[in-house]
Amino acid sequence: MSKRFSCNKKQTKLIYTVFKKLLKLLPEAYKNIQLGLVFTESKNYKSYQGGYAVSGVINIGTEFVNTYKTSHAIAAILGHELGHHVLGHISLEDENQTMTPGQEQDCDHFGLMICELAGFDRGQYLEHV
Repeated sequence: MSKRFSCNKKQTKLIYTVFKKLLKLLPEAYKNIQLGLVFTESKNYKSYQGGYAVSGVINIGTEFVNTYKTSHAIAAILGHELGHHVLGHISLEDENQTMTPGQEQDCDHFGLMICELAGFDRGQYLEHV
């Protein structure tokens, strides 16, 4: 049997609180984006920046959450991944998508903007981008 990893209830609640705060700032068309928690601490799992976006979903890795426990760090990753949805980088037809460096940079800028609008501190946010 393989070992399972998880975030504690406090961390899980923080993730959803930050996610809801950011989602409130988006147009109605994006209110149905779902948030998932992926067990990324196994040796065979490789995540990029702690999370990834696919059609209608943002998945955050437990390794990221267990390493970066502040709302600012969580906002940084969620803001960036929301950017992939809002900026149209997510294709409904292709689940094996590779983002360009330009798309990643655009999402960093989008994430910074939405996090500032939501009241997250810019200096603390930038430590996690």
